[in-house]
Amino acid sequence: DAHNTFLAAGNRMGAADALRLRADLSGTQGHYEEAIATYGQALSLLQGLGEHEKTAAILNNMAINFANEGKLDRAEQLYREAQQDFEFAGNKINTAATMVNLADIFYARGRLTEAARQYQDTLNLIAGIEHGEPGYALCRMADLQLAEGNTEDAKRFAQKSIESIRPVAGGYQYLSNAITELGAALEAQGDLAGASSQFQQALAMRQKMGALELVAESQVELADLAIAAGHPQEADPLLRSAIGEFDKEKNDPGSSSANALLSRVLLMEGNLDEARRAAQRALELSQTSADPALRLPA
Repeated sequence: DAHNTFLAAGNRMGAADALRLRADLSGTQGHYEEAIATYGQALSLLQGLGEHEKTAAILNNMAINFANEGKLDRAEQLYREAQQDFEFAGNKINTAATMVNLADIFYARGRLTEAARQYQDTLNLIAGIEHGEPGYALCRMADLQLAEGNTEDAKRFAQKSIESIRPVAGGYQYLSNAITELGAALEAQGDLAGASSQFQQALAMRQKMGALELVAESQVELADLAIAAGHPQEADPLLRSAIGEFDKEKNDPGSSSANALLSRVLLMEGNLDEARRAAQRALELSQTSADPALRLPA
């Protein structure tokens, strides 16, 4: 309604804002293709207005959806454009947000040293900003530390992230990510009960949000935990449900990881033919991403 009213009044910036918010909702719910198309419409409305801040926000959020689909080249290009526009507008808070998103791309490409430097640069910038929010960058540092096997550092960064995000109104998606990260660190340390508690908290939060793609991610985390505990029969339905959602939204990275885990479950159950097919499917889906963490398990 707002979009139509703005358009009728000739207010293209307002109409673009309304479209961006609609796209943000679609992306949060895991509807990436729908979100990208809506962001494109918003960019078209801003064309020729000489405006930077609103354009940067759309570019950044569109890049997030491309990254979620595993299209890292396109995401990196859009993040760099967004950072330039935010810097031109003098918006340090959103410059920091784009910087951390760019660090995520480095991480997904396996360039961990470069990613760690970018995360730290982001945290340094946020530290000098009044009301700066470091929660997401701290969460990503936790994930990076975990990837490098530094479980205590990962747990510390995850706990700091949770403490930072909890007071922020509406930060449930980021909070669920931080809680999941803490669970992963606990799982890596062998505390399966503690990990399960964190994963269940994150799942409940994501179900309440109606974020289907994130719910699927939580299902994969819980399935991985069930495998580690020697209960493949509990992992099987969780993974099949997650794969259905990932495939529906064309999330190749998510589906690749879930299929790789499903292959392990089927192998544990003695179903060799289906296990081989799931592994092959995981390998095929991993080809759309440069992330070595997808290809190696497959």
